[in-house]
Amino acid sequence: MRQQYIIIGSSAAGLGAAGKLRTLDAGARIICLTAERVMPYNRCLLADHLSGAREADQVATKPQSFFDENNIELMLNSRVVGLDAAAQKVTLTNGTSFNYDKLFLGTGRSAFIPFLPGAQATGVFSFFDFDDVTNILAYIKQHNVKQATIVGAGLSGLECADALLAHGLNLTVVERAPHVLASQIDATGAEFLTNLMTAKGINVLTSTTVQEIVTHNKRVAGLFLNTDKAMKTDMVIFAIGGSVNLDLARQANLTIENGGIMTSPAMQTSNPNIFAGGDICRVHDLVTGGTTISTLWPDAVQQGMVAAHTMVGLEKNYAGTVTITSSHIFGTTFVTCGPTIKPAEYTQLIKQGADFYHRLLIHDGILKGFIMVGNVQGVGQLRKALVSQEKLFENS
Repeated sequence: MRQQYIIIGSSAAGLGAAGKLRTLDAGARIICLTAERVMPYNRCLLADHLSGAREADQVATKPQSFFDENNIELMLNSRVVGLDAAAQKVTLTNGTSFNYDKLFLGTGRSAFIPFLPGAQATGVFSFFDFDDVTNILAYIKQHNVKQATIVGAGLSGLECADALLAHGLNLTVVERAPHVLASQIDATGAEFLTNLMTAKGINVLTSTTVQEIVTHNKRVAGLFLNTDKAMKTDMVIFAIGGSVNLDLARQANLTIENGGIMTSPAMQTSNPNIFAGGDICRVHDLVTGGTTISTLWPDAVQQGMVAAHTMVGLEKNYAGTVTITSSHIFGTTFVTCGPTIKPAEYTQLIKQGADFYHRLLIHDGILKGFIMVGNVQGVGQLRKALVSQEKLFENS
C-alpha cells in the first residue's frame, strides 16, 4: 500500500528527510509543508545576503526542479496549525487537512521580538529569516538610514552587525550580558572580538538592555536604555535568537524536555509515527553524554536522513553531535565548543598573542572544550579529540 509521508518544514532537517525518503521509497507520496513564502534557503548564509556578498539565488538550497524531479509536493505559504496524532492528521490555517502514515517535524524556530513600548513601530525588525533581510535592505534604502542598532550580541547579532558594515552605517550593538558571545566564548575571547568591533567604529554596549523604543510619526527615532541613557537611531534590529516551535509537539503530547522534543537515536519521538530533526529536538551529546539541541546545518540534514530510514522501516541511528560554533566576522575567525565558564575541576591551557587567543579545557587528561579566536589551525584535530574522548594530556 502506498505510504503518505508529511514533512513540516523546508529547512535543513526537512530537506534531508524529503530527499532520503524519495530514495528509499520510490512509490510513496511525499508532501512538504512550509510556512515560508520563498523556496528553501540556507539560514547560515543570510548575513552574506544582507551584506551584499551573495544574491538571493545564492542562498537558495533546492530549486523547484529538485521537487519536480523527485515528485515531492512542496507547498509554500502552508502553515500547519493543527496536529491530531490519534487521527494522524495535520491541518493548515486555511482548514485544509492531510492524513499521514508517518510525520516528520522540522519546524525549527521563529523570530522573537520582545514586548516593549514602541516595538511595533516602523523600523523595528528581527534578523532571522529571508523576509527579514529583504525588509531590512528595503528600509535602509527607502529611508536613507544612517544609524542602526542591533539588539543582541550572540552569533546572529554579530554576524548582522558585520554585514551592515558593508552599507556604511553607524552601528551600535546592545547586549544584556557582560560581554559579547556570552554563550560561546569567555571574557578574554570576547574582549578580543570587541576590540575588533571598536576598531571598525561599532559602539558596543554590554550589561545593557533596551527599555523603550522612541518613535516619531510611528517610526523609530531612538532608544531609552536601562542605564538611563537615551540614544538616537534610525532602525532597530533584534537578533536575540528564536523561540522553538513546539506548539504541534504539544498538541501531539510528545515528550518535551529542556525546550526540545526528546528523540531516540533513530530520530523517533515518543509517538511511533512522528519523527523530528533540527533545532526543535534534543539529541545525544557526544562530549557530555547527555542531550543537547544542535543548531548546526549538517547535523540537521543528517538527522532528517536518519529519520527517513526509520520512517520506511529501515534501521539507522544518529550517533550524536559535538556542538561547535564557528564564524568569520570582523576580519577574523573563531571556533568554540564546550563551556564558557571553566568548571572548578577542569584545567585550562591558554595561549594568546596580538592576533589570536586559544583556550583548552581539560579534565583528567581529556579535552572537554576549546576556544580559538584569530588562528584556528588544528581545529579539526581538536574536534576529533572531543569526539574520541581519549586521554591526550598528562597531569591535567
